Amino acid sequence: IKTQPRKGYVWTAPVITHTTTKNKYSTLKTKVSDLMLVVVISFAAIILLYSTFKAESEMLNGSLVILPVKSEMNDNIHNWVYLGAMERLISHFSSDESFAVLSPEDVLQIMKEANVRKSYTQKELLKIFNVSGANLVVESTLSGFMNDYQLKYNLYFREGVNRGIVFDSSVNGVIEKLASIVASKTGNSIEQINEHYHFDFSNELLLKAIEKKEHYEYKASNNLLAALLIEDNENIVAHRTMAANFIALRMLDDAENSLNQAHQLAIQLKTSELPVIYYNRAVIDYLRKDLVKALENLALTEEIAKEHNDWLYQAYSNELKGKILLNTDELKLAKASFVQAMEQYAVIQCPVGTSLVLMNLSYVTKLIGDDLLASDYLQHANKIIDQRELTFLTDELTRFKNKIL
Repeated sequence: IKTQPRKGYVWTAPVITHTTTKNKYSTLKTKVSDLMLVVVISFAAIILLYSTFKAESEMLNGSLVILPVKSEMNDNIHNWVYLGAMERLISHFSSDESFAVLSPEDVLQIMKEANVRKSYTQKELLKIFNVSGANLVVESTLSGFMNDYQLKYNLYFREGVNRGIVFDSSVNGVIEKLASIVASKTGNSIEQINEHYHFDFSNELLLKAIEKKEHYEYKASNNLLAALLIEDNENIVAHRTMAANFIALRMLDDAENSLNQAHQLAIQLKTSELPVIYYNRAVIDYLRKDLVKALENLALTEEIAKEHNDWLYQAYSNELKGKILLNTDELKLAKASFVQAMEQYAVIQCPVGTSLVLMNLSYVTKLIGDDLLASDYLQHANKIIDQRELTFLTDELTRFKNKIL
């Protein structure tokens, strides 16, 4: 190669061209090799597509658990994010015939059962798979600056984790982008949020009230809720939580008044809160010994829960119905209700609900006279509790063992 100033480079050595003649064997060998390569690549692609389809199909069972959103924003403006952003993300999804999207309150209950703290770690949140039927747990953390937000996420499956980050100029923007990613993993479509949707969990006082309630400080919880409702009287969750506190305090008239307000708002705002409201009405009737009215409200709970594919409240309603029928000595009907509740818990793969129903099934079967089946039900409950490490159910299991064995 010779350098020519301001022009570049040129070849100076002579170039000799060699030609080779391919024999038929080498040509055939090349074609066979190429064909084998195509076959191998095609087979690998089919395996990959099948694995992807299979994984996504399996994701359609069980439940989706979206955890509270952590915040690394160093200000008070974004304090609402912990529950508020979680609620917004959850609101993009709805349950179907085989897949449950857990509500914010259900998620907080699961976190309590799994002993997951507010500032949870990865090791802690993996316990959620033990106490729930989760096939996907979504963890996320908000960071960045005003008009330049980042949402880091970890999508935990029973086997493996996907990590990533999304960017946008608004909090709602990063939430919607994460919702699209979650939807691609579950096979669910994203729902557009109604412009009149009322976000109940954006108020910090609600989180504090729920924390008080979880520590059995019902009066302190209601004091916070009363303050919240002065500034946001359309907060249905606040009204319902206040009703639950009054039920725990056995202040049933006050509980009913709170539920009446929640009921009116649920109809006015067209929310999916009605199954929860009717269920709580049934609980009040049950405590008042008005079992006929309780059964009527449970029938409404199940009917409306079916319309919303709310498997949890379908199961709750049949579980309480079974207890009522047990109290009235309608043993076969009670057993049928417990079996139905167990089937509904099975859809969302809920180990806690399934264990409790199995205990009740064991007891009612014992009363019917089938000691062997009663023992099998109890052993099944015991096995689930041991395998899932549901230590908070140990006392309840012991109580049923004393009644049956």
